[in-house]
Amino acid sequence: MRITYNWLKEYIDLSASPHELIDIFENLGMPVEEFVDFRKGKENIKVAEITEIKKHERTDKLFVLKLKTKDEEVQVVSGAPYLETGKKVIYAPPGTELLNYKVDVREIRGIKSFGTLLSEEELGLADKSKTIIYLDRSVSLKADPFEILGINDYIYELEIYPNRPDLLGIIGIARDLSAYLNKELKIPEIKKIKEEEIDFKIEIDEDAPCYRYIGLLIKDLKVKKSPQKIKYRLHLAGLRSINSVVDATNYVMLETGQPLHAFDLAKIEEKIVVRNAKKGERLLCLDEKERILDENIMVIADKEKPLAIAGIIGGEDSGVNESTVSILCESAFFDRINIRKSSKSLNIQTESSYRFERGADFEMVKYAIYRLRDIILETSGGIPYKPVDVIKKEIKSKKVFLREDKLKKILGHEFNLNIANRILKRLYFKTEIKDKKIEAEVPTFRRDIEIEEDLIEEIARLHGYEKFKSEPEKVSGFVGKRENFEDRIREHFKGEGFLECFSLSLIDEKEAKLICDRYLKIKNPLSERFSVLRPSLLPSLLFSLKNNLRKGEKVSKLFETGKVFYADYS
Repeated sequence: MRITYNWLKEYIDLSASPHELIDIFENLGMPVEEFVDFRKGKENIKVAEITEIKKHERTDKLFVLKLKTKDEEVQVVSGAPYLETGKKVIYAPPGTELLNYKVDVREIRGIKSFGTLLSEEELGLADKSKTIIYLDRSVSLKADPFEILGINDYIYELEIYPNRPDLLGIIGIARDLSAYLNKELKIPEIKKIKEEEIDFKIEIDEDAPCYRYIGLLIKDLKVKKSPQKIKYRLHLAGLRSINSVVDATNYVMLETGQPLHAFDLAKIEEKIVVRNAKKGERLLCLDEKERILDENIMVIADKEKPLAIAGIIGGEDSGVNESTVSILCESAFFDRINIRKSSKSLNIQTESSYRFERGADFEMVKYAIYRLRDIILETSGGIPYKPVDVIKKEIKSKKVFLREDKLKKILGHEFNLNIANRILKRLYFKTEIKDKKIEAEVPTFRRDIEIEEDLIEEIARLHGYEKFKSEPEKVSGFVGKRENFEDRIREHFKGEGFLECFSLSLIDEKEAKLICDRYLKIKNPLSERFSVLRPSLLPSLLFSLKNNLRKGEKVSKLFETGKVFYADYS
């Protein structure tokens, strides 16, 4: 899960610095796999004004430009289209570190270029760019390009464990942070908008593993490019910008954790039917591949044909493009086991299936569709209609009880029900103390909370594991034969100044592929990070080294002894 610091700050007032937040994420059980300061290496880029344009003497495809910045005038050779005097651009002086190269003074066909003009692609904000970035002519030369573009930011790649699907949206992460830091959570309010009445039919077949389906129509909209803020945030989060409607569905998915989809209403025949596919039915998907379906795969269909594979991927023929004028927005709650099986059988994994496989939030289905409506109206315009909400099976909140004696036994006598109750309320549990126990109503987004011990673990996590005092246990002396060979290895490395590591025997499949072609995979791994039995100790050591260096520890010499595993020994 990729998020940015500034996006997160829209939902919670963070006093912690971007670097301090790394340790907070670790404490909450969201290890930071990668941290990127987006500004690093590009600190010296500036706003510049084109003051003069001359054709290059040796080619018609290049121009020699004079630029004026806040503190200097420079010469740059460029072949960018749409160049005009007076236009404001972003200038990268020599020494700037861009995505794929370092800017230097270059001689281009006999004329020196002291830097370059930047495009979205060079800044890492788009996969491809047709031209450089042009700023509004009113922008001051003293302005910070990062602030103008909204990219003065930090990116976190978080590892989210399968039992915490509520953390697959920025609101969920902010909610956990708000509980840990005891700060207010600020969720965007749904706007009060006049909605038109409409008679549109949505059906869920009895055999279809779909519990809830909401369809919301918006007519007379204009599909176009997304605003800069949405487009750049999606790119920093690892998603490609498509158009204002598709981008809105992805933006709200990243925000809420609830997958969404939009259909071109003109391509829908009469109604929406959520059903199991017919054997041999075919669907051309958005990735331009045709899939042959069977009765175990759920589809979203109209009266005549399938439009999408439910919870996984949409169909090409019903997709939204620049010619679309009316849409049907979808937000649903599908059975996660069905989505997982269908995803595996079709060999498709998307951002949508990844979230549905882990379990959606029944209550978030409604909020997400309204949030999507608000953003689409803001970016694409249109006339909204009242949503059609079909509930086949309601998912209700669970109740879990916590006894005081159990709490004290596990966490210590300094804990009591009042302390536990305050912590659980911060985690958005509805609680009541009765007869020396807490009756806790579990929020629908916390499907991982099942038993008393789960509540105690949450209390310990929010209290802070680092605050618990450890007490040495009384143990008997060593009895038995020592492994002399291993001891000698350890003593040798320790004597040379190495620190010993103790790692799990499980690694990421990507790491295993770098070591060998044949390795042992786990059938039901806890996560992709721990899906293969390690064929070498090297990946674990490199992972430990990276974590230590990221935290500022001056560690350069590590060793480990342990078992490795091979698919065969031939």
